[in-house]
Amino acid sequence: MRKTNQASTISQVITALEYICRLTVVQIRQSVKNYTFGIVWWLADPVINTVILYLVTVVVMGRRTQDTAVFLLVGLLMFRFLQTAISGACTSIIPAIGLSNRLYIPKHAFVIRDVLAEMLKLFIGILLLFMGISLFDIGHFSILQTLIVTFVAVLFTLASASIVALVTAIIPDFRLIVGYTFRALFFVSGTFFSLERVPEEWKNLFLMNPFALLMHELRIAMIYPDSLNLNLLGNLILISLAMGVIGYFWLVRLDRSLPKYVL
Repeated sequence: MRKTNQASTISQVITALEYICRLTVVQIRQSVKNYTFGIVWWLADPVINTVILYLVTVVVMGRRTQDTAVFLLVGLLMFRFLQTAISGACTSIIPAIGLSNRLYIPKHAFVIRDVLAEMLKLFIGILLLFMGISLFDIGHFSILQTLIVTFVAVLFTLASASIVALVTAIIPDFRLIVGYTFRALFFVSGTFFSLERVPEEWKNLFLMNPFALLMHELRIAMIYPDSLNLNLLGNLILISLAMGVIGYFWLVRLDRSLPKYVL
């Protein structure tokens, strides 16, 4: 009997993973088909934003260092991933509601789908940055450190996205709060300024912001010859796991009743 239950559980896990993989592939294909140049816009978006910020910081503000463009591009790459994946969770559950009458798929699968699709964009961006940094010798790229920071970022994003998806499904106005929050985070998380510009007495508080921490640590992994702050990253992993468990538990518990909030 026990072996039967274990086999059933394994089968359910495999089925869920198959659903998630298929949903992710479909999501990527749809996002590519929506535009004439498809995947090119995935890569162009952070580059265009970097050019704009570069002009503002160098031409208008008169701040320029040897690695200004790379510094901005790395920060934007991480912020764009966090923003797009988490804010995208506001509408992740809606497609699941539309399919519920024809085919039941757990709602959390759609949240994971959207995060995985954005994760692929992040990996492509990191790969291109690695090629550029290696070609022009303008950084100190560490593959191991980059993988560590990326893992923590994906874990945090999955946890945050599950909670955002659930709250937004119940309280639609929460989507506006998410939008305003990201606008504020863009300016206070170090997207276009380094940790050195933060007053010493505020640095610890600044790094308690997960967005600031992840951008700063990714820059260390890709640009600066320094060590990661494993203590802060470890704390963020624990927080993310706790958030993820809470989000997953409530998504599963309210799975069947969510349509009445969305429809």
